Amino acid sequence: MSYVIQDTIWPGSVNLDGGVKDLLALFYELADNTGPGAGPRIASDVFTKDAKVVAGTGESNGSEAISRSRDNAWKLITKRHHVIQQVFVNDKEGSDLMVLGRVEMEFRNGKSLEQDFTARVVVNLESKAAGTPRFELMQVFAKRSEDGSSFKGHSPSCLGVVNMNSSGGEVNVLLTELAMNQAKNNIPSQVAL
Repeated sequence: MSYVIQDTIWPGSVNLDGGVKDLLALFYELADNTGPGAGPRIASDVFTKDAKVVAGTGESNGSEAISRSRDNAWKLITKRHHVIQQVFVNDKEGSDLMVLGRVEMEFRNGKSLEQDFTARVVVNLESKAAGTPRFELMQVFAKRSEDGSSFKGHSPSCLGVVNMNSSGGEVNVLLTELAMNQAKNNIPSQVAL
């Protein structure tokens, strides 16, 4: 079993397809991979051809852009180690997911940090039905200080909302509130994870 999902708490309300769990693990394994083939593999093995990814590096639409999005991923960072702590489902098909995780990063300047992150992931239903699930959308959310120098985890109240609604249904409310709070406080909504 992948280090990414070794200790993950999975939703009890919907039985997630093993292929979806493996796809989550593969994405974060590739995100932690410094090799030049990681970006192309993310584009071809994890996402649909017309997928959209919103992360700290900006928005990438389609396979070519997603493949190139990793080109500068290691400019400031020497090591990443992602783990998924818990996954929540927002629909009965198990295709609209909220991922809570933690990443450890080491920087070229010798500093390191541990950062909580949240990601919304939408599984393409056609690819799932065909037995080769792919993501059609990924939105990564993480907070950082105004000067960008230090990262902070999500507030306990945000995590409380997710935990209280772990059966699904209100996960989108969390994303909306988090995005609105970040916009109101002029905090960048994504950081490079």
